[in-house]
Amino acid sequence: MIIPLNKIIKLILLYLHTISFSIWFGCIVVGYQASEIIPVTVICSGILLLARKIIKHGWEWLRCVKGCITLFKAAMLIIGAYFFPPVALLGAAMMCGLLSTHLPKETKDRRLI
Repeated sequence: MIIPLNKIIKLILLYLHTISFSIWFGCIVVGYQASEIIPVTVICSGILLLARKIIKHGWEWLRCVKGCITLFKAAMLIIGAYFFPPVALLGAAMMCGLLSTHLPKETKDRRLI
């Protein structure tokens, strides 16, 4: 499916997601209390990025390695936002994001389920 203004939407969502996650993670590491809007921005931008990917590639994307890693990362971010925000949980979510971004294409697109 073709999404109007796809590149601009993706860039804006990625920018919001990356900046807000960095602020949230940094606040937790140094012991500051982040504003309530920061975790909400991380989760909402992540959900919108996920929805954009499903709209563009279909539900089959969730059955691939990258889709499964992304769902796992989303679950960790939600748990970190609403239950307890340890540095290790958000660090693991960050590593999942890096892993899903830098895996070779043939590995990312391999179906798991």
